[in-house]
Amino acid sequence: NKRKKKNVGAVVIDAANILDTTPPSTIKAEDNDNQIHESSSDDSDLSTDDDFANDTALPVIRKKKKIVKVTVSSKNDLLFSQKKITVDQIPTSAKHVLQVLNKCKKIVKYVKKTGINNDIKQEGDVTLHQSCIVRWLSMSNLLESMLKSFKATKRLLLARNKHSLINDLDLATLKQLVSNGFVSVFLNLIDELFNLDVRHYCATIWDPKYKLLKRCTTDERSQCHKYVRQQLRILRDEDIPPKPCEPPSEPQQKKFKTVDTLFTCFQDDYAHDNLKDNRVECDYESDEYEYDTNQLNELDQYLIMKIDKSSITNNSLDFWRCHTKQFPLLCKLVKRIYSIPATSSNVER
Repeated sequence: NKRKKKNVGAVVIDAANILDTTPPSTIKAEDNDNQIHESSSDDSDLSTDDDFANDTALPVIRKKKKIVKVTVSSKNDLLFSQKKITVDQIPTSAKHVLQVLNKCKKIVKYVKKTGINNDIKQEGDVTLHQSCIVRWLSMSNLLESMLKSFKATKRLLLARNKHSLINDLDLATLKQLVSNGFVSVFLNLIDELFNLDVRHYCATIWDPKYKLLKRCTTDERSQCHKYVRQQLRILRDEDIPPKPCEPPSEPQQKKFKTVDTLFTCFQDDYAHDNLKDNRVECDYESDEYEYDTNQLNELDQYLIMKIDKSSITNNSLDFWRCHTKQFPLLCKLVKRIYSIPATSSNVER
């Protein structure tokens, strides 16, 4: 019996060892997932009213492109999508791109600190732009400025004996990052990561320069217009003042028929002659088929409106400030769509 118990204990220990033989990479991945869930739960506590509005908004049905799966040149020939990928699965070409980006950042940082930008400007080239996480498209501007002023930057760095900064920089990779091929891959990645809401399209249509949504599909336009008309209908109903509550009227007393009321149907109607005279004076044709232009939807008026492009500014709110009287309901809806909380807590977090 003692031998059997020892064997059983050994089996249990072996099973535990088998469980511990799982690859460490998967355990790290699970830990990362747990950390992600914990951080998401913390963020959910700091949710705002805009999160509630996301649930109530009308989603846009978009035809997403199929996920392009690329074969990685590695031992296991892994297939990965553009979205779901771990750090260990990054191919060598992607790591090389990251190295080029870090190299460009170091060069621009040194140029900004030493004041070489002034020398680049004197030679007639474009000054180097520094990237910032908060600023929109700052990395793209950095790469473009780096490519345009590459010769002048290299010459000035070599004059200061900074060979290590510029010699290892791969110019061919830098050109590929700025080219349209990289942009198409980046757009596919954005298409996977972001789920556009109908309010994103509304925010675009409120800009007079993009009110026709030329690059969008007909389904996206129709869903956007449908959502706007629904909101206008709600705003119109809110503006209608409620009817005052009238006190209940007392029941009318029954009129008893008298001799005079019994024979009123036989009396002459003297108003009949006056009616004939009034028919000559009144003309009912124009009144019957009169068209009221105010019944036209404000959205339709805005879409067919001819706008002078020279008067349009980068701030679309300037346009709506000038057309508040012409589009009162649309202006209210624009305020709701553009009412972004004035805070940078998401970035600082």
